[in-house]
Amino acid sequence: MDENEIIHETRWNIFRRRAGPATGSLIISCSKFLLNEATVDAEEIIQEWPSWDSDERLDFVMAFAKKHPICHGDQEILRFLMEQAEPLEISYLLNLILELPEKEAVYEFLVKQISEIDTHKIDFMLAEFFNAIGRLGCKDAIPLLISKINSLLNSPEFCRPGADSFNSGTVCIEAIAALCSLDRRNEYMELLKGFKEHPNKELALLALHKIRRLLR
Repeated sequence: MDENEIIHETRWNIFRRRAGPATGSLIISCSKFLLNEATVDAEEIIQEWPSWDSDERLDFVMAFAKKHPICHGDQEILRFLMEQAEPLEISYLLNLILELPEKEAVYEFLVKQISEIDTHKIDFMLAEFFNAIGRLGCKDAIPLLISKINSLLNSPEFCRPGADSFNSGTVCIEAIAALCSLDRRNEYMELLKGFKEHPNKELALLALHKIRRLLR
């Protein structure tokens, strides 16, 4: 098998088949922005975005998220997408959004996104928004995080065993870690440390990783 075999190509991404230890092969996507095979400007995206379907939009944001460094035109694209894109699409772009110079506007945007996502219908992407607001470092987010954490811990989705338990646990760990990064009170760190004993080993490892980063 050719480890660099191209199996699919879109306007913004190239998908290759790579050897994988467990499955025999993995499908890896590579952004054409990283390969210097794609360019884009704000006017182009503003004009075309309304005509794209959800798959085309997701294909673009997945590729654009890998663009580095970003220029003034890229910042204009991000500002447009902050107004027009769906939360799932935005979740891929959070690393770039955090680079925008208008930190207060970014904070307000993240608060709006987190506030509007129903924590009783837990979605994995919510973890990305909690992570981002913690990294932004604005202590004004503390009351919101406390409220959302309480909501998560009391959610039926959080307590129910099964397929959703990993997602709900990940979301909760990211929310608590974000809170700990803004407020180092021991009670919040102890809440995070409690996840080290979680029966799901992946969640226990995630909690341990977050704790180690906070203690650096």
